[in-house]
Amino acid sequence: MILPDETPAPSVLVPLLWKEGRLLILDQRLLPGTEQHGEARDAEAVVRAIVQMQLRGAPLIGVAAAYGVALEARRLLDGLPLADFHDRMRQALTRLLSCRPTAINLMRALAPAGQWLEQKMDPRDFALRSEAWAHGLAQREAQACDVMGRLGADRLASGSRILTHCNTGRLATVGAGTALAVVREAVRRDPACQVTCTETRPWLQGARLTAYELSREGIPVDLVTESVAGNRLLDQAIDFFIVGADRISPDGRVANKVGTRMLAQLARTGGARTLVVAPTTTIDWEWKPGQSIPIERRGGEELWHATGMAEIPPGIHIDNPVFDLTPPALIDWIVTEKGVIEPARGECFDPGRFSSPEPDC
Repeated sequence: MILPDETPAPSVLVPLLWKEGRLLILDQRLLPGTEQHGEARDAEAVVRAIVQMQLRGAPLIGVAAAYGVALEARRLLDGLPLADFHDRMRQALTRLLSCRPTAINLMRALAPAGQWLEQKMDPRDFALRSEAWAHGLAQREAQACDVMGRLGADRLASGSRILTHCNTGRLATVGAGTALAVVREAVRRDPACQVTCTETRPWLQGARLTAYELSREGIPVDLVTESVAGNRLLDQAIDFFIVGADRISPDGRVANKVGTRMLAQLARTGGARTLVVAPTTTIDWEWKPGQSIPIERRGGEELWHATGMAEIPPGIHIDNPVFDLTPPALIDWIVTEKGVIEPARGECFDPGRFSSPEPDC
């Protein structure tokens, strides 16, 4: 996230830009061919951007949703009675919360606004508070990325051969990334590290986003299909499998981009270690053992478009889950900005260490 008084380096992709009460959103569907920012002036525009995959990545979605609240509050300030303002804001919150049901960051980013509505906060105070909250959240998430990059790289060996899945970099966060921040730091420390990324179907986040991010920064990367990645793991050609997360349970279960569980299992079989890298805002403290969580499923046309045909023929059913669940036994480390745990050894998140009251909002 680049705030108004900051200027990004030429090689840095900026997924969100707050400018004079508007939110500029980099349309990731057009990458790598075109870098184009669209403009959002209200919550519904942010909803569309999230649902249509103009922006994605759990930390980035959370920050964008927080700015969506600020935009809507600004828009509704003039000419509405107090009760109407609160009703319209509740409607906006409901729409934002429905965007991506698996990513817990979204819900946590919107929680303060729900509290302010319960308190019947004055609209002008609400607008000021929501904008300050969004800016603060963006700054904290960016700082978390830097810390996670260092902590994760500490776990890697010299000359490590790294595999990553989906996109977990600047285009999924408001900083250097989660898993990709670790990759960047590892290569900075030791240029002999080798990086492989999956193309990640059906949206090709690995091909269009991860490979593009790394190439812009001069980091060599092998781009492979998930099938080839599996072969590399089984052939013991990978040392570390490093991914992000959309939701993490206190005992170390991880919801992440579909394919993560398969690759983590193959990593275990081939002797590679698995790191999950995510901020503590991704921990769902209410996710109990044995409890299910909503797994988002998207339309089959997202898969079918690769055939070049517009319509799915009758009789073909396409299952398109976006996430899967990886058990703790397959995860060697979970890296957060507040420290690291080892789920495969039975270590869980301690609330006293890994959670704290939210900053004053």
